[in-house]
Amino acid sequence: MRRQSYYEGDTVEEAIRASQIFGPSQRSEIKSFDLIQQIKLGDALLIGEGNLSFAKSLVQRHGVSTKKLVATTYETFSALKGISLGNALWLQGRGVKTLHGVNATSLDRSFPRVSFRTIVFQFPHTGKRKPIGGRNPNHVLVKQFLKSARGRLRQDGKVCISYVDSPHYDGAFQFDIAASLAGYLPPDSFLFDKNKFRGYTHVMTNEPRSALTFHKRFRTVVFRSKK
Repeated sequence: MRRQSYYEGDTVEEAIRASQIFGPSQRSEIKSFDLIQQIKLGDALLIGEGNLSFAKSLVQRHGVSTKKLVATTYETFSALKGISLGNALWLQGRGVKTLHGVNATSLDRSFPRVSFRTIVFQFPHTGKRKPIGGRNPNHVLVKQFLKSARGRLRQDGKVCISYVDSPHYDGAFQFDIAASLAGYLPPDSFLFDKNKFRGYTHVMTNEPRSALTFHKRFRTVVFRSKK
């Protein structure tokens, strides 16, 4: 049975749309979720950071310990330019471990003997539409990422994925199915408040704009591994 969590500000329409993504709505045992506090627990891994502005916001605005945070990009260090390169150097200068050329679907290659309390993947998107084995490529990406992350996750750890809450993406991720196939409990969903992350400018896969300014509503899905 799938679990859903809604803030009081959710409208009926929003709840219905979320239920279309996850399944029948039902209040979760977890009443609320604070992504910042979860990351502050330490030993947090940020995947697919792009321009690294999310990691910078966590350190600069919220005092996240630089010694217990690892930020990664899919791009190699030599491919970083402009804001991305500047943020990478800023983080490194403050003691944040940054790794580049990290593939979200094969984390064991970059972290063969390391486990994390929290693994975060902000707004994953392939930028593609062609189905893979009859599935949306974004669902395939999430499923492969979750399988990879499970091997690097502590027993009591959490995987967090934020996404754009828009009808345009209905059915794209199918988080509940991906969770089941990857060995997780049914996921919980919470609102993601972009206003808490000043300076964070997530860049869309195929466009130079930030998804946080182009869209209005966002959610974070929290996954816990089966015992």
